[in-house]
Amino acid sequence: MNELAVTKTELDQLRNEAANLRARVSKVASWKGTRIWLRSARNSQISWPTSRCMHNDLERSGENDRRHLETQVQMMENQTHIMLQRDIDMKALQSCLAKTSEQPSQAQVRESLVAAETSKHISKTEWKNLPDNFKATQRNLLYLPGEQQLEQEVAELRYPA
Repeated sequence: MNELAVTKTELDQLRNEAANLRARVSKVASWKGTRIWLRSARNSQISWPTSRCMHNDLERSGENDRRHLETQVQMMENQTHIMLQRDIDMKALQSCLAKTSEQPSQAQVRESLVAAETSKHISKTEWKNLPDNFKATQRNLLYLPGEQQLEQEVAELRYPA
């Protein structure tokens, strides 16, 4: 938020500078016109080719000043545009970063899903095989000689390895 306030302040400063430069351009143009008029009035006795040459020199210098000021205004407008675009991009990146950090990644979701499906498959297999294992153990108990082997089978049923 602080960066936004700083950027807005800089933007206002650049706009003010651009407005001041535009005002200077118009003042220079009007000043040049006045200067030309005064010189022509004062130098009315000067020959026509000389006054025309002076007039052309004044026009060229005025146009050079105007072009220079217009270039400065354009550069300030470009800087303003660049700063605004940078702020917009920064806000978009911050928003994207915030969303990314809140949500689990696709790899994490996929890993959790695979673990859950594997666990589900193992549990189903164990449940399906449980009645068969119980019946096989019962048959083995019928044919086992001695109590010791019987106790061993019962222990295996109670505490599978």
